[in-house]
Amino acid sequence: MKKAHIFFVVFLLLAGASAFSQTITVTAPGPGAVLCQGRSFTITWTASGAMDANVQIRLRQGGGRVLDISDRTANSGSYSWDVPLTVAEGVDYTIRVLTVDEAVADSSDTFSISACSATITVSSPMETGAYMVRGTTPISIAWTSSGITGNVRIDLESWGSAGLYPISASYPYNGSPLSYLVPDGVAAGTYRVKVSQGTVLGYSGRIGILAYVAPGLSVTQPNGGEILTKGGHYSIYWSAHNLDGSFVNIELLYHDRVIQTLARYRNVNSGYLYWTKILSSSLPYKMVLGSGYKIRVSTTDGSFSDDSDGDFSIVALPAH
Repeated sequence: MKKAHIFFVVFLLLAGASAFSQTITVTAPGPGAVLCQGRSFTITWTASGAMDANVQIRLRQGGGRVLDISDRTANSGSYSWDVPLTVAEGVDYTIRVLTVDEAVADSSDTFSISACSATITVSSPMETGAYMVRGTTPISIAWTSSGITGNVRIDLESWGSAGLYPISASYPYNGSPLSYLVPDGVAAGTYRVKVSQGTVLGYSGRIGILAYVAPGLSVTQPNGGEILTKGGHYSIYWSAHNLDGSFVNIELLYHDRVIQTLARYRNVNSGYLYWTKILSSSLPYKMVLGSGYKIRVSTTDGSFSDDSDGDFSIVALPAH
């Protein structure tokens, strides 16, 4: 009988040690945490020892059960919970995690549930910027937030219409700033950037987005039919599209042959040259008057060039 008694005592000690090694410890929400109504919160816990593979999760307040968050979920150590709007604001809340067989359990520290006044403030782009579709400089989208966690949605919203172009359906709330290059599919118009999470919205200032214009160069004056006076002066104009940083040469043509360079390395965006001493006496064509003349404007690297669409004429100064 003495041996049987010893065996029974040892058995109880081993069983007690086994039960003692089975633990669940709720790690979040932590002490003093504030959970927001209508927002997602991740409940976390640690589990050690052999135990039920599933747990129940309950919300309690002041020791009494408020609601069952989950009757059965995997004992994985985390559970994403959308805090219901119907749960009253208050303090002294706890989360209890217990195995389905109720053999092992733990409760969190006390925390509060609040309506949480959440805000999103978009600081960039400011109201003035103009960005080209397929432009070389992306829009910098920047925002700050309070009372939110998780991800936000970012859209390009047409000003005054229902047009909406998604930039990101899910982006980290604290991932500001975001660099965004406007795609071809966005129509020209006035827009604003919207950063949102549910009903919490933030808007940028208004920005103008321009339709894509291919790089190009065109002479606008003289462009055919003009009559210029030899020895006089004349204003030459051209227009440039998306050629920032380029320089141009301006040349005089006679029957499509270059006979004089009027200017070199002119800034492409100046769009203007004041031409003096038309057909000066130093030219080999000094005695040739009449039609057949054109102006050519071309980039110094030869990538873009344009001539007057039609001939213009140069005539002698009228005799007094």
